[in-house]
Amino acid sequence: NVGIAVAVNWFETLDRNNTVKMEAAERARAFEFGIYLDPIFSKEGNFPPIVRTIVDKKSEEQGFKTSRLPKLSSDEIKLLKGSADFLGMNHYTTFLVHHGEENFEGPSVEDDRNTVYTQGSEWISGKSSWLKSAPYGLYKACIHLNLNYDYPPIIITEHGWSTEKGPVDQLRVNNMRAYLGALLLAMEDGTQVKGYTVWSLMDNVEWTAGTSERFGLYEVNFESETKERTARLSALVYKHIIESRTVEDGWSTNNLKIEITKKNYENKKNNNYKGEL
Repeated sequence: NVGIAVAVNWFETLDRNNTVKMEAAERARAFEFGIYLDPIFSKEGNFPPIVRTIVDKKSEEQGFKTSRLPKLSSDEIKLLKGSADFLGMNHYTTFLVHHGEENFEGPSVEDDRNTVYTQGSEWISGKSSWLKSAPYGLYKACIHLNLNYDYPPIIITEHGWSTEKGPVDQLRVNNMRAYLGALLLAMEDGTQVKGYTVWSLMDNVEWTAGTSERFGLYEVNFESETKERTARLSALVYKHIIESRTVEDGWSTNNLKIEITKKNYENKKNNNYKGEL
């Protein structure tokens, strides 16, 4: 099967009686992920109507002879519709959307979208400034995709949590469990989840943050010439989730034991957890 992976974080306003904020949230979802998903998964095909209207109008005001958003031919629309076997969903967090009150420099997607994002002050924060835990957002994003794209097969192609150095990443474990719980609720309500993958197996060089934000189930010693990999607490928990197909409470560093089978490392059978799998 062949699919497409798109960043589908959740965007909403908590003030559902405020028409301006509701429209801003709709614009955010359309510009953030609808622009990529509508041509493939929607019944009509083509770009979201709200994106088409805004960009056409802005382009004319900015002196462009044609719209900055290409017009798809009927053949192109037909070619794109249904061209993916699954929808790959990269989901990390939720943003609260407000109508933009400032003048964004244009032409730009910020100027087109005209929205400002915040996050809940009470939400638990990761090492990344933009990453806060709001598991309900994954549930809402899945339901949104169901209703707009007729229950497509979904693979969570990325979901993760950033921390600092260290093997005991309890916040990552808590985040993983909470989001998997939200995903199970979405599945109970009809979401066709075909797979889930964690970002990331190992620490990596993360965009502009370099090695300061650690997403790995395995810690990488970047100061070492050999770049040793050491399993974090989350690696053991994720291993257990995969093997047991359950999401359980009560994980801590005080009660962790792992059985290493002959298939893996015969000489380490029944070791207490010491960061090695």
